[in-house]
Amino acid sequence: MNRLLIAYTLIVIVIILFFSMTILENTNRALRVDAANSQAQAIQRAANYFEQKEATIKVLIQQLYLNPAQSQDMLEYLSKKIDTFDEEDFSQSSPIRYYLDSAAFQDEDIMDALIYKKNGQNLLVRSNYMSLDNDDYLNRNIVLYNAMDDHFYGLTLTPTYLQSYSSLPKKPIFTLSGNIRGGTGTTTFDRSIAILSVNFNTERIAGLFEQLIDRKFPMTLLVLNQEGKVVIDTSNRYYEGVYPYFEQVKESRQDARLDEVSMVQTVHSEKLGYYVTAVLPHAEIYDKSRSTRNLIVLIALLSIVFAIVLGVISIRFLARRIKYINKAIQKVQVGDFTYRIPIDNTKDEISNIAVNFNQMCDWIVNYIEKGYLSELKQNEARLYALQSQIDPHFLYNTLEIIRMEALASGNEQVSHMIEILSQLFRNSIKGDRYVQIKDELRFCENYLELYNIRYADHLFVKYQIETDILEFGVMKHLLQPILENCIVHGLKPHVANNQITVKGYRQADDIIIEIADNGKGMDGAELEKIKRALAASDIPDRQTIGIMNVHQRIRLAFGPAYGLSIGSVSDQGTVVALRMPAKSKEELLADAESYHRGR
Repeated sequence: MNRLLIAYTLIVIVIILFFSMTILENTNRALRVDAANSQAQAIQRAANYFEQKEATIKVLIQQLYLNPAQSQDMLEYLSKKIDTFDEEDFSQSSPIRYYLDSAAFQDEDIMDALIYKKNGQNLLVRSNYMSLDNDDYLNRNIVLYNAMDDHFYGLTLTPTYLQSYSSLPKKPIFTLSGNIRGGTGTTTFDRSIAILSVNFNTERIAGLFEQLIDRKFPMTLLVLNQEGKVVIDTSNRYYEGVYPYFEQVKESRQDARLDEVSMVQTVHSEKLGYYVTAVLPHAEIYDKSRSTRNLIVLIALLSIVFAIVLGVISIRFLARRIKYINKAIQKVQVGDFTYRIPIDNTKDEISNIAVNFNQMCDWIVNYIEKGYLSELKQNEARLYALQSQIDPHFLYNTLEIIRMEALASGNEQVSHMIEILSQLFRNSIKGDRYVQIKDELRFCENYLELYNIRYADHLFVKYQIETDILEFGVMKHLLQPILENCIVHGLKPHVANNQITVKGYRQADDIIIEIADNGKGMDGAELEKIKRALAASDIPDRQTIGIMNVHQRIRLAFGPAYGLSIGSVSDQGTVVALRMPAKSKEELLADAESYHRGR
């Protein structure tokens, strides 16, 4: 019962844990899917927002070339070096000022719009809300401006840095810049004459990015330039440097070990080469399932405790009922057949066992009362009869003494008959159930020799036995009843040519032994009667007891495919054929033992 309880408990625990883990896994998988979708939405919105800034700069540069007359003045002003600012220069610079004023108010995220004149290294600036420190700004960006030569096309993106403004704290900004191209003619734009730069308010854009983040999944949004330097960082941790996990986050979608294991999604801009990245730690994802996980664990523990308690109660109830059955069996073992198992209203297998056990005890008591006492009396009578019988060995020794006396008196025929009878008797009292065919034939030879002495020269026996079947096994005394029938029912005492033929041969996996005589035979009606009796395993009269006994012994031992068949013609003789499996004596004994064990 304890082993059963342990097995039951383990099975219940495994099943509950399996379902709990499955539910938790499905919950976590659903959370990961939601988190990935939330990441994808946030990062796409951030990328779109950044693309708008890029498009704004491109439009501003294009606006310089929309009005050819005005564009020519502006480009001429930006191309030439101005040593002394005269009235004509003032006239040409006015459109530039208007242009910068318009550019500065294109977007609320713009801090400054400025143009750097390469010829003279002048900086034309329009700042919103505050005044840019031009010298500091130029010192920070002069290397970039020099790199944007005649062969540079497109835009550049500088990472965020702290820029100085007059009488105000430094402000974090990043810059998008593009070449303003001019040339020798009005339609030739083959060289860089100036650079348009637009400074964006990093704090404002980072704040807008934070609004794109789903509060359910607090992730970090980053914008990194193509060298991995930080442009936007909603966590405000990695500005003015290279993002330390740049190589890990460049892939589009993956799980990566950063400060901690995180879900990472990245969008890459092919034009400017920047990366918009969303980083969501796994701990933030699974923290959302903590309450669900705790609830599932609690339910699982309560289910396990309930199952164990229920199992203990059920096992104890079952053990108590089995204890009654065990007690009843112990009573029967010591001979007390009066004990009965209490029967309750439960209808199950144990109740059926108890009912059947009580019925069995009732039957045993009834059998003892009706049959045991009479059986004792019969056994006493048998014992008395056995005690009064002659010891078989004493009878065998007495026959040997009589044979020796007959031999001493010179009566060799009587001595020989007694010797044969002694051998037959010795063979009969042996306990072997199966013998070899050669031993059975030797017994038959001795048996027929007695009849041959009795009938003098009126009986002849002929053997046609294949030598390769002599070592096979056969049931003991199987042929003797058939031979006896040949002599008793077929022999013609006054005829000199009475003959019995014993033929043995192998047919496939079977042994066939045919015993034929040339005696009286049987008419058709009598033969048909015996065949029906053989088919029905019935005994019609005492004359056929011998052949029926042989037939039934063979079929019981080897099955319905084997047995005895008979053919006869009136006044011509009878043929009896026995079919048995071709097996050795040892195989037949082994089959018999396995059959009894199976029973």
